[in-house]
Amino acid sequence: MKPSILFLCCSFVLALVLTAMQSACTDPTTLGADLLEEDRLGLDFVDTITIQASVQPNSPVLVYDGANFANQLLSHPFGTYNDPVFGKVEASLYVQPTLHLTRAGTAGFLTKPNFKDVTLDSIVLVLTLDSTNFFGRPTQTFGLEVYRVIQEIDAVAGKYYSDATFATQPVPIGSIQFPPRLDSLSVLDYSGIDTVRLSFPHLRIPLDPAIGQELISLDTTVYDHDTTFIRVFRGLYLKPTNTTDGLVAFSFNFSTLRAGMYLYYTNDQGRPRQYQFDINELGARVSSFRHETAGFPVETLLGNTTPPGGVLLSQGMAGPHIRLELPHIQHLRGAIVNYAELEVPLGFFPDDDTLKYRPSADLTLRTADFNGNLDPIADVQFAGAQRTRIFGGVLIRGGGARPDTYRMNVSAHLADIISGRAPNVLYLQLYQKGQRSSRVVLNGPNHPTQKMRLKVAFTKS
Repeated sequence: MKPSILFLCCSFVLALVLTAMQSACTDPTTLGADLLEEDRLGLDFVDTITIQASVQPNSPVLVYDGANFANQLLSHPFGTYNDPVFGKVEASLYVQPTLHLTRAGTAGFLTKPNFKDVTLDSIVLVLTLDSTNFFGRPTQTFGLEVYRVIQEIDAVAGKYYSDATFATQPVPIGSIQFPPRLDSLSVLDYSGIDTVRLSFPHLRIPLDPAIGQELISLDTTVYDHDTTFIRVFRGLYLKPTNTTDGLVAFSFNFSTLRAGMYLYYTNDQGRPRQYQFDINELGARVSSFRHETAGFPVETLLGNTTPPGGVLLSQGMAGPHIRLELPHIQHLRGAIVNYAELEVPLGFFPDDDTLKYRPSADLTLRTADFNGNLDPIADVQFAGAQRTRIFGGVLIRGGGARPDTYRMNVSAHLADIISGRAPNVLYLQLYQKGQRSSRVVLNGPNHPTQKMRLKVAFTKS
């Protein structure tokens, strides 16, 4: 059941008085936890509701849904690195080149190649870099190998999680060693009437010329539609070949139209030309994540409701997240929730490098549906594009004795829990977890000094 707009708007306004209420609350009662009366405002307030928190083990995340673009990643972490707290991470990627789409505004039309009487010059894989999703301040050289996929990836109806694998040929068809830099490379573009020079941050990986010759030699009917082309050329697998000190990321979406497999050739008139097989939202892009936690500090926290030091861990990709249970929240049954906020201080783990591995800037809360799928809580769904303003979840810098803190408006969802319309368990995750390479250490409800709290302003019915 969705919350009323009036209720959520009112709860947003009431957030402004929570801080003042905390200093004015003096009369304890026995409603669930230590309820504090606020006679002047006519509201009750509590910030000692019991929270049971635990770090949940790594589990596959949805990374591609052909039937729902909202469930497709816009950024794809890549590389292998050892996190001193969270363990080893390997992020690889399957991509599916498709026929070139010539765009005109929001519309587009398929452009078939004309390879009649042409001479192959080279074939190059172009990957556009996502500067917003590098993690760990990587400095070491990355290794990447390209393999040809020989198993079907269903771009239309497929629904794939981060543990999906697809068969490939055993020998790579291309490789590269590259520094983790965002310098723009300048290249010549032969797609138009005139040759132009383009510059943008990307990698260029030469592929086996035999692949290019095969594409030139295909029957022209193969290029009638994406589906006929994909039956012949299933896709590519991008695999990291060495361990580095962080991750880079690639992006294939509406705003990065340069990614693709470029076939350079000389036409029958002796002119240099090119054809771009696109890598974008029309083809499958399936990230694969592998996490190894054995022997790392995170292992001691998994499933532990009383973690050492009272800290909790959450990571992007398919890494661990946090389970929050409110075992005694039904003691508030019958109360009207005016505003509720989850306050989560940023934590610290011994020997962690917080300058190199910066905390995630953005968290969210999810709840399980009847099938066990995790969906955004009602407050996040209502907020829509105004998520950070209405729901929150962004890191707020502290000062003096005040720690950096995440605050999240949970008013509508808490009302649903109290009324029995939602379970009393929430999951605290990085926002857009599947495409984020970052992580965060948080103070839990058992932290000795600066603990996680659920603050609720309510009216007794």
